[in-house]
Amino acid sequence: MKKRIHKFLNYFLPLFICSFIQFYWSMPSLIDRMSSACMTCSFFEDTLLMSLVISLFCTVLFLLIFKLNNIYLKNCIAGLFLMALWYYFDYTMFVERESSWSTYLFLEEINITTSLAFVPIVIMTFVCLLSIHFRNKKSIKKVE
Repeated sequence: MKKRIHKFLNYFLPLFICSFIQFYWSMPSLIDRMSSACMTCSFFEDTLLMSLVISLFCTVLFLLIFKLNNIYLKNCIAGLFLMALWYYFDYTMFVERESSWSTYLFLEEINITTSLAFVPIVIMTFVCLLSIHFRNKKSIKKVE
């Protein structure tokens, strides 16, 4: 039981921290904007909730994906999935805090979200997967 919790945390903590940093890094202009979905919710609360949801979902998924033997395949699948999920949440945050208060076309929303989020998503995906890899390597050495 203790080993399972430790393995869960090896995935959850890097995912949560990287998700939180990624949202703040990719959407700094939206920090002071009001949300159209929840007028009383702050950017911090939204980011915290999104990071928690992504971390829980990805942890379960990554526990399944990382059972594959091919390290390149599992990192590629995990990275692409994480990038897509982060992009989706960045897009929803942009729509909720900026686009819904103005007149943006769908393609404009996509273009602006891509320009704001591309670099943070790529870098934080790399950092997140590396930290998961090294945390798992450390825990394997401790067990042996």
